[in-house]
Amino acid sequence: MKARAITDEYMFGPAFLVAPVTTYQAHSRSVYLPPTTGDWYDFWTGAHTAGGQTIDAPAPYDTLPLFIRAGSIIPFGPGTAIHRRETGRPDHAVCLCGCQRRVHALRG
Repeated sequence: MKARAITDEYMFGPAFLVAPVTTYQAHSRSVYLPPTTGDWYDFWTGAHTAGGQTIDAPAPYDTLPLFIRAGSIIPFGPGTAIHRRETGRPDHAVCLCGCQRRVHALRG
């Protein structure tokens, strides 16, 4: 299995695929997106890519390549910059489902 042989990226829970940049002054890196029932989403841009392939992911100095498995529900709390930009409300979550980003109200 190809994913087991990769030593410089990892899953953080069932939703996040983290691909740290370990090469000095690199502005991109190769990332293997394992096959999954849906696509993978770039956490920062929302762009989706099919799994089972290796991509060249942008890696500017202030952004870690981070991908979310389709169908994952990622709750955000107050004070999260991407959350405020996404919804403007602290009681919402972003759900990466299908081929679009959906915003859902969190019920307490």
